[in-house]
Amino acid sequence: IVNRITEMNPKFRRIRYEYESDTPTKTSTVSSPCHNNGINDHHQAPQDIIQQMYEENRKLRLEQEEMAKRAAEIKTKRETMRLLRNIAGESSKTPEHLSNSQYQHNDFLKAIIEQQKLAQQQEHEHKQKLQQEQQEQERKRQELAYLKQLELKKRQDEKNLLIEQRKAEKNAQREKKIVNFIYYL
Repeated sequence: IVNRITEMNPKFRRIRYEYESDTPTKTSTVSSPCHNNGINDHHQAPQDIIQQMYEENRKLRLEQEEMAKRAAEIKTKRETMRLLRNIAGESSKTPEHLSNSQYQHNDFLKAIIEQQKLAQQQEHEHKQKLQQEQQEQERKRQELAYLKQLELKKRQDEKNLLIEQRKAEKNAQREKKIVNFIYYL
């Protein structure tokens, strides 16, 4: 079991190594957390240990930050729920019976609700703005495609007109040759 745990997490391997190096009898087969086939072990091991310690400290710091964030979230949620319960319990009483702190709690909740409404409104406006921009871009894209289509049609018409002109010129030259031929006969 100990070997499986040390394989899964290098932190436990280091702890086990430190424990074994402190005890007079070594019963484990693992001699160090950094096994480098005996080449430069005395130079490599301190760097590896320092690197491991740095990584562990970084991980612990990240875990602590996450725990602090989570604790703050839980605290604000608890406060909000407590204030909501207080308001629900006090809503049946008349305003004369409410204390100043309860008014503050009500104001606090109203402010939170207003902030949420404002955030939702801003998000809705942002979505509408994005949708309008997308519609405008789509309209411009369609307009550009239509203009390209018109340009292609115009070019095709010009080509057709040029072909017709060449045919007419060739026909005129043929007729002229025929007239000249008949005239000389």
